[in-house]
Amino acid sequence: MNFSPIAKTIIEHSLDLKQGDHLYISVRGESQVELGKALERLAGEMGIKTTYLFKTTQEYADLFEKSTDDELDNYIAFESQIMRACDGVALLRENTSPSLSEDAQKKNNKYFLEVHEKIRLKKKWLLTIVPCIEECNGDEKLYHEMMDTFIKSCSIDYKKMSKAMDNLCRRIEKADHVRIIAKDTDLSFSIKGLPAIKCIGDRNLPDGEVYTAPVKNSVNGYITYNLPSKHNGYTHNNIRLDFKDGKIINESSDHSEELTKVFNTDEGARYVGEFSFGVNPLINKCFNNILYDEKISGSIHFTPGSAYDECFNGNKSALHWDLVQSHAPTHGGGEIWLDGQLIRKDGRFIVDDLLCLNPENLI
Repeated sequence: MNFSPIAKTIIEHSLDLKQGDHLYISVRGESQVELGKALERLAGEMGIKTTYLFKTTQEYADLFEKSTDDELDNYIAFESQIMRACDGVALLRENTSPSLSEDAQKKNNKYFLEVHEKIRLKKKWLLTIVPCIEECNGDEKLYHEMMDTFIKSCSIDYKKMSKAMDNLCRRIEKADHVRIIAKDTDLSFSIKGLPAIKCIGDRNLPDGEVYTAPVKNSVNGYITYNLPSKHNGYTHNNIRLDFKDGKIINESSDHSEELTKVFNTDEGARYVGEFSFGVNPLINKCFNNILYDEKISGSIHFTPGSAYDECFNGNKSALHWDLVQSHAPTHGGGEIWLDGQLIRKDGRFIVDDLLCLNPENLI
């Protein structure tokens, strides 16, 4: 597989690095090595310094399962030093992480807050996940379909997509009230005063979403996510969350006990940090890989946990879990209303100024 074009997109578009800059390449999983090496080669050709760190997914899990508190603190200090020294961070992650014990998950949360929340999110950064046969459970047909989607959706014209997103951003930034109606879903919240952020390949590859955040205490009603989502080794189906004044007051899935543990991570885990529209026209199938699924055309994600600094609603947490609901007719459809106006129905925008975001107009 020739990953050179994607490496070029990451360095020149996503991270916008120049000669003399320093790139930190953090690789987790054997399936990510080929892209990591392509990044390292291209950076060298461009006069960009690199730090390359590789761990298998098991080694990453062992870091939290087997380390003492002092050993973990030493590792946090080590990676924090790298993060602070670099100008850009490329995170290449395999979607096959082993489940962590409760104690190990607490250590992982500490690591995430200290290294990623406090340092990485203030840098230029990019996350991508090269598909691997293991996450497809050995299904070669699915693997090749996923790889094809990865290559094509990473190479889409993100400048064209960016321009098409402008009208949606304007509507979001003028709006107050949002209502989402779908199967087993009736959810209302305010987005008043919060910005709209375009995601156009500068944080994720593949990309394609416009996000904002709810006013922290404004969320009321209930939502049922109709796409599966992995967390800490469990795949949750039909997650239902009930909200009152912004807080999750009841949760259920086919792993309800594990789900409750997730939302008990900390106080902020029961509030929402992001509301987003997925618009990538080349992603129209659920792969149970959140980097792809949250960009599905005609989807939304409504994210328990920490808000991003660019659209901060006051909520902080070690959790940021993008849970996805598709509004495609095959998933039961759905409606999104802004200030009493229906703007998207069954996954398609229906108002004139937003038709440019429907798939046929982005390809």
